Amino acid sequence: MKLATPSCVLALAAAIAVALVGAAGASSARPARPASSLAPTLEFAPQFVVNQAPPVVSRVSPTRTPPLRDIIVVPDSTPPFLEYSEREGPTQAAGPQAPDPAVQRTPGAPDMPAPLLTFDGLGQISRSSLGIGGGLPPDVEGDVGPSHYVEWINGVFSVFSKTGATAAGFPKVGKALFSSLTPGAPCRERNDGDPLVQYDQLADRWVVSQFAVPDPYYQCVAVSTTPDPTGSWCLYPFQVSSTVFNDYGKLAMWPDAYYFSFAGFPDAGGFTPAAYAVERAQMLACGTAQTVYFDNTNNAAISASAQNRMLPADLDGPTVPPVGEPNPFVMHDDVQDQLELYEFHVDWVTLTNSTFTKVADLAVAPFDTVFTCNVPTQTRQCIPQPAPETNRLDVLATRLMYELNYRNFTTHQALVVNQTVDADTDHAGVRWYELRNPHGVPFVHQQSTYAPDANHRWMGSVAMDRKGNLAVGYSISNMTNIFPSIRYAGRLATDPVSVLTQGEATL
Repeated sequence: MKLATPSCVLALAAAIAVALVGAAGASSARPARPASSLAPTLEFAPQFVVNQAPPVVSRVSPTRTPPLRDIIVVPDSTPPFLEYSEREGPTQAAGPQAPDPAVQRTPGAPDMPAPLLTFDGLGQISRSSLGIGGGLPPDVEGDVGPSHYVEWINGVFSVFSKTGATAAGFPKVGKALFSSLTPGAPCRERNDGDPLVQYDQLADRWVVSQFAVPDPYYQCVAVSTTPDPTGSWCLYPFQVSSTVFNDYGKLAMWPDAYYFSFAGFPDAGGFTPAAYAVERAQMLACGTAQTVYFDNTNNAAISASAQNRMLPADLDGPTVPPVGEPNPFVMHDDVQDQLELYEFHVDWVTLTNSTFTKVADLAVAPFDTVFTCNVPTQTRQCIPQPAPETNRLDVLATRLMYELNYRNFTTHQALVVNQTVDADTDHAGVRWYELRNPHGVPFVHQQSTYAPDANHRWMGSVAMDRKGNLAVGYSISNMTNIFPSIRYAGRLATDPVSVLTQGEATL
């Protein structure tokens, strides 16, 4: 189980998963599930391929690196590192501003276990030791494997043991991983950020990535050749597009591919939620890998009110989905109070047979993502901090929060995801969902907004373990006495649905 967010929720997966366990595509012809207040009627859309043009396909040969622990890259004598600025997607029109009907107003019993282990990860000291200036936001990313924790923040990455010891030769400048590429290659020369880290539990390998932009636009991907992330890697400098900026990338593992979603910004202007697949089997063999790209530009099938960032589904656990099942993608639509479910089917034999298909519009309990913020983009400088700090923090409510986690329980398949919503009058809370049967007749099994008091909770991440226990990690702050920090809450599989019953703990 992995929990990761664009904010500072680090190394939470192992602590929450172990602690919580220790505590205790559709068509218009498909039938609808009976409605209830928190499991609304499905609104199925006809099944159709939503991209108006054939997919863009390509092939890339890899470069194999020496052991990463031995690679030393001296940073350029450049100004302080700043991430290539994230652009804003389309803003949402404000719907009726009413109290959230799905809010959980009480925290539940104080039964949430404390973390088993915490340790300091990367920070500004790590950057300074490598001659890199400040990078804001840090875009913290990390994942946990059997023996390692791998973390990457903008500019710097490192490998830790499961007890918090830093591996010999680390941390390193982010682009050090790609230094074996040909001189002048964008992925070798640039260190632009938006890092991604995944542990592939089926193959016992690591997959990491960052972008190199602009014009053309690259996604720099590396796959470890063994379970040891300090060893050698195979490098894939994928040119995603020559005209569409692949911003805000999100990475997911599925048996047939590694899938990405991007906030696509065409050079000509506008916004498009793009989807990208790279050939997992070939990359694990360090072979030439194919790619399939749907940029969805001017795609009339994606609701105009839902033109925002999508998430691909990441497989959790050892039980794979049924053979041939496509990867689910989900985005939210504030105006329509719904989640939109898509399927990305990739055909590695005949690439042009690949499809990106809308499956269903899933009505959910009404929610609002429009906040009164200091910057008029509905996402920037919204969350207060205690004095003497006067700057406000980004809320990023206009998108689902990473990851969209998938589990196959054999009796059923489930997706869990979360977003930040306005619980009542600029009061940030974490709305979480469990969707079931994504490849059949999908429905909302449970949902709730966790806002048990006046504190702001936002930028969360949600996952389930193999028993169906669920945990949500998030940032928390207020204006008086809680400085920005990390908490988590959860529920057992046997608890009543749509409630985080086990209380809250601090990381």
